[in-house]
Amino acid sequence: MKLALLHLKLFQADLEANRAQIRNGLAIAVDQGAEWILSPEYAQTGYYFTYKLGTDWIVPIEQDSFVNEMLEFTKARKGLSLFLWTPERDSGTNQLYNSQIPALFILYTTFVLRPGFQVLLYWKKARSWEYTGKSWSSLKAGLLRGPVPVKPIECSKLRIGLLVCADAYDPKYSEQLKAGGAKIILSGASWGNDEHAPNGEWEKDSELTGLNMIVCNRSGIDRCPDNPDFDLDCREAPSVAVEGGKRKFEFRGDVSTVLICEIDPTTMSIKSQSFETFPF
Repeated sequence: MKLALLHLKLFQADLEANRAQIRNGLAIAVDQGAEWILSPEYAQTGYYFTYKLGTDWIVPIEQDSFVNEMLEFTKARKGLSLFLWTPERDSGTNQLYNSQIPALFILYTTFVLRPGFQVLLYWKKARSWEYTGKSWSSLKAGLLRGPVPVKPIECSKLRIGLLVCADAYDPKYSEQLKAGGAKIILSGASWGNDEHAPNGEWEKDSELTGLNMIVCNRSGIDRCPDNPDFDLDCREAPSVAVEGGKRKFEFRGDVSTVLICEIDPTTMSIKSQSFETFPF
């Protein structure tokens, strides 16, 4: 089974440019036969987006035109699952969340055949860096329609654990996903390669749980308008495949690239020895 990562060079606070990249990346991934497609964190906005965009534009996902566009794209392709990062507003509380939405469209199931909005479960980011760039979102470990402790989602009859970026810093979330029956962990990240770079967190989570882990990171640099010391430099940030607690292979690059790897659909072992790359 082919898994595609959208390793995007993001444009800070430019929704249309980033959404265009997502569309282009999806087209390449589908053309290469990917069944699962994973986006990075902040795929639509880049980091520090609130300085320019604010948050009034963030709506409940049921009302989000781009999310619905992506749902329709996925729905039209049998067996395709898209794991899309998006900011979202809770329609009940008005709180904002940093979420990873798995748009799971497997044809001929009641999930697809039901009318209306088709997202069943998704992960709300649990851990955040306490600086302006992330202070727009509330923290809430767990699934939209599931209790804490966190639980994996069902996809293609498999249980998958989802993390968003620094959720991997504390292995308790991965351990809870393992306890819930997850067979693999997928993570969208926006984790730069600077003094705060990843330092074995993904490998530790894999080692402790015995689960393989695929991380879709990003490229580009986002400037912090009121403190340049907090610029986020992802130009050499790695997307990685971790197996048995060790980094099996990675990709770093400063151009938007679709990364393809193969995983065994039964054992969730990583069959590839490197990412196949499709820059665009």
